[in-house]
Amino acid sequence: MVTVSNNKWQKYLAVTIVVIAIIGLGKLMWLDQIYLKPQNVFWGMINQNLQTGSITKTVVQKNNDLQSIQQVTSIQYKSEIYARTVVTIQDKTKGNESLIITDTYGTPTQDFLKYKTIKSAGNNTPKNVEGVWSVNTASSQQQVQILSDAILSSPLIFGYLNSNKRTDLINQMHFNSVFNIDYSAVNKNDKVDGKKAYSYKLTIDLAKYMSVYRNYLSMIGQGNLAGQLGQPQAGATYKATLYVNALNRQPLRLVPEGVTTGEGFSNIDSNNITKPPKDAKLSILQLQNRLSNQP
Repeated sequence: MVTVSNNKWQKYLAVTIVVIAIIGLGKLMWLDQIYLKPQNVFWGMINQNLQTGSITKTVVQKNNDLQSIQQVTSIQYKSEIYARTVVTIQDKTKGNESLIITDTYGTPTQDFLKYKTIKSAGNNTPKNVEGVWSVNTASSQQQVQILSDAILSSPLIFGYLNSNKRTDLINQMHFNSVFNIDYSAVNKNDKVDGKKAYSYKLTIDLAKYMSVYRNYLSMIGQGNLAGQLGQPQAGATYKATLYVNALNRQPLRLVPEGVTTGEGFSNIDSNNITKPPKDAKLSILQLQNRLSNQP
């Protein structure tokens, strides 16, 4: 039987502790100086956004505490692309109370609309309006817009792209210098809804970004939409503050310059967006005519 003296055990223990300490220190240094470096967080977020199955974007507008509009848009990218947008318009003004909630879906070929709730002071809701799905189908005389509106609502791009396409887009962004960010000025201790976040003062060169954006739209199967976009004037910019969770690389909020609330991001890659309805029989115009009591 082999025995080890107490002195040798102490030496082994001391060496083990030193090794563990060195490994732990190395991980901390890697986390702080590489993984959490503001530039790496930003581009890691861009890369992650482009391999996301779904995203929810929320915009809230308030006129004092009595009137508000909330728009919640979820886009599904994985397997098939479609969007769902729920808009809630509420007025709590005494004597003029009202609540309207619309539910819409958009696919590349169809728009769907339902009035989920219609309430207003002193007015009766028309019959056969609430809870009824209606649909428009794209044709040479009629375009669909719900999906395109959802995609174009933010300059941040998302999608479920393979590695080659992601690398291509990111290289285009670098080559064209579409983002102007002072990484040394990033606030690492901001918060969004109680979550710690990095905040970036972001300037986008719109003319340079547009060529990248068109390529992106083609990659997600929206080439027709790419052809409808105009070209911004040289020198045109978009300025905003972008808040990012540094640890998981997820965007939390984008606040354009001159705006207070901006656009919030959530349910990233949840892939649980319900699918568009299949039982819509009315056209959207027919449903809207019901709302206005027209035949």
